[in-house]
Amino acid sequence: MDILEKAARIILNNCLNLKSNESLLLISDGSRPEFSKILLQQSQKLGVHSAFMEIPLNGHYRQEPAEFIANIMSQSDVLILITQYPLSRTKACQTASSHKTRIISLVNVQDDILKRIVETKYDKVQAITQKLADILTIGKSLSLTTQNGSNFHLSLVGVKGHASYGVIQAPGQNSSLPAGETFCTPVLNSGMGKLVIDGSVEFIGPLQTPIQLKVVGGMIKRISGGSEAERLRKQIKPFGSKARQIIGFGMGANESAQFGLSVQEDKKVMGTAHISFGNTFMFDKSGRLPNRIDAIIKRPTVIIDGKTIIEKGHLKITSR
Repeated sequence: MDILEKAARIILNNCLNLKSNESLLLISDGSRPEFSKILLQQSQKLGVHSAFMEIPLNGHYRQEPAEFIANIMSQSDVLILITQYPLSRTKACQTASSHKTRIISLVNVQDDILKRIVETKYDKVQAITQKLADILTIGKSLSLTTQNGSNFHLSLVGVKGHASYGVIQAPGQNSSLPAGETFCTPVLNSGMGKLVIDGSVEFIGPLQTPIQLKVVGGMIKRISGGSEAERLRKQIKPFGSKARQIIGFGMGANESAQFGLSVQEDKKVMGTAHISFGNTFMFDKSGRLPNRIDAIIKRPTVIIDGKTIIEKGHLKITSR
């Protein structure tokens, strides 16, 4: 059995626990036709009512699918997305979730990433991410430092932590694969200090030169560094000041995840942290922006309420 078939079976059986009386809609932008075909074939072997749609995406972030496709998404029990850009952040997917559709998203997924989806110990990832989610929910204050100059603080008062561990078996749940992150929306105006992003940034990829962010009152006031910092400035400029708002904090918890092929996997690497800024439907329904950017920090020290959670990239929380 090759890696594509193994990954398909893991996704359908282990992650989704797909049942023969359920309906599955598989949506792709054409980026992985062979894997899409195998997923469809494997779902049909389970007796699932499955369908496949290939939709053209023009490369724009958060491009909404056509209305008739969005309606079918909301009528499906399960939705699998295989795309180059995160279609899961669209209004259509948020609406489908509210209609109890379970959603798994695979963004820019390559064979090496599929191999790690197979290798992931999902019970261990679930245990760690849920512990981290509890810590974020209970916590009041967070600090993040790095040896290369980060010194950043956030308020967690009233915040709820969320665990994304790749097992999507309850109505309305959603996750991306590879699995393994815990995240929250911090108190929106609380971020203060300096962040040195030395991992990767969404739509830029792995960084050659660290990007420095000065944050005041939850807003990025200055972006400095090399050519990649300039690319980031140009990327968010069209969306105004709200594109600079810190809207998320997360930690990676998957020991199988590796850095370098996809930002969606980078942020799952155990012992990393990431900051999200910009906006999406899920964070600001009154004035959402068509961008949200994840920026990964490789070896942070994260302290919550005086307790060290990550120390120089080593996660101190175990699955036991």
